[in-house]
Amino acid sequence: MVLAGLGQCGIIVRASVPLVPAPSHVTLHDLIYADLDKYLTDQLQLAKDGRFDSQRGGMSRKKNGEWSFDIEVGKFFSPPDEPDFASLESGLQFDFATAPLRMTYRDYLFRFEARNAAALSNKAPRVFITMWLPASATKDYLSNILALPTDVAGLPRVGESERFGFSPLNTRRFTRPMFKVPDEDQAFSVWLFRSPPVGDQAALWAMMASNRELLAKMTAVGGKRYSPYSGVMSSEEWAAHFGPALWRRLSEAKKKFDPNNVLTPGVGIFA
Repeated sequence: MVLAGLGQCGIIVRASVPLVPAPSHVTLHDLIYADLDKYLTDQLQLAKDGRFDSQRGGMSRKKNGEWSFDIEVGKFFSPPDEPDFASLESGLQFDFATAPLRMTYRDYLFRFEARNAAALSNKAPRVFITMWLPASATKDYLSNILALPTDVAGLPRVGESERFGFSPLNTRRFTRPMFKVPDEDQAFSVWLFRSPPVGDQAALWAMMASNRELLAKMTAVGGKRYSPYSGVMSSEEWAAHFGPALWRRLSEAKKKFDPNNVLTPGVGIFA
């Protein structure tokens, strides 16, 4: 319970990490969709069959209000080998694809450094939430997000478009008891990095209320929060998040081994 334990069960002071040789290069490109059903189907299929080494997605809204959906796919390799994207993408239903982008493996790992640094320099409040949605409920749930007006959504901009991250998960790969995922074989991760204008308290409070509503609807369809980006939660909400058996086990362990709540009290699980 230490890993993914929100600092409640122990402090890791040393770790051994086995290393393996890395490929020298990565080729990436984006598959673009206008049809949400085709997009969701292909996202799940790619995650299930694992034909790509890298897969992440997102949803973008243009100035005219139209949404488009993308999957960034990548393949790792070392020359003289080269990935055959035509074969890898056989049977997929995307509308078009961007030109392949070839880079070193190191550049692939650090490709978001500049963007992340710029985001951290922004002084606007961060009203972030991340959630895991059961695949079967995702399409209907997304209507709650896609219908948010631009001024209420507060999503980051990439070029001329608003955007949020959206990628599939094979939930059976997550085995740590305190890392909760939906009770289905596949789910979708939704990363809403929302920010109101600096100094606009009304917008801030409205966005926080919107997040609470989104999280409540997520819970109602069997979704789970990603705890580091879940907002402030009451003990009752934590108990519901973990479920009766795990909550009882965690509560008993805290009373026995950490009765003074020394380990990471700021999370407020036992407040």
